[in-house]
Amino acid sequence: MANGGIQTLRDFEQYMATQSNGQAVSERIPWARYGLTKDEYASAANTYGTEYKKITGQDISPDALQQAFQNPRDPTGGLLNTSQYAQQLMNDANIQKQFGWVKYGLDYSAWTQQKLSMRTAYGRDINDAEAATILQYQKSASGSNMSAVARVAGQQAKEATAGVAGSLAR
Repeated sequence: MANGGIQTLRDFEQYMATQSNGQAVSERIPWARYGLTKDEYASAANTYGTEYKKITGQDISPDALQQAFQNPRDPTGGLLNTSQYAQQLMNDANIQKQFGWVKYGLDYSAWTQQKLSMRTAYGRDINDAEAATILQYQKSASGSNMSAVARVAGQQAKEATAGVAGSLAR
């Protein structure tokens, strides 16, 4: 190692990858793989896990955590911050496919609130598939100055002003 010019944790990880016992060492000290200290790794893993759960409603898997540390990094080569990671998740095609509400710019909390609103509007429980279909129709029907609202047939319509508000992450 001394002759290899190892000066950083990243150098150490790259050196260990060439050694016969390198995989075992890498599993015991995963932070070295990313050139981080143990505390930096723990802090980033906590941040990524929290943000992943906020968006998907599930705990982050080891594979998803590894992906969060790897690609893409921020423009300076450092780790993604919370908002950058959230944006990456919201734009991830696999996440959008697995968690349909993400493609409409909703996190898990907003999705749950949307389903509760639908339950109130329809007067019955709405399953995820029904809610996703209704949400798809609402988003398709809404324009820059109008929106669609789910109502039970025959319900008295209330007038509302049209306008543009909020934002949508894509």
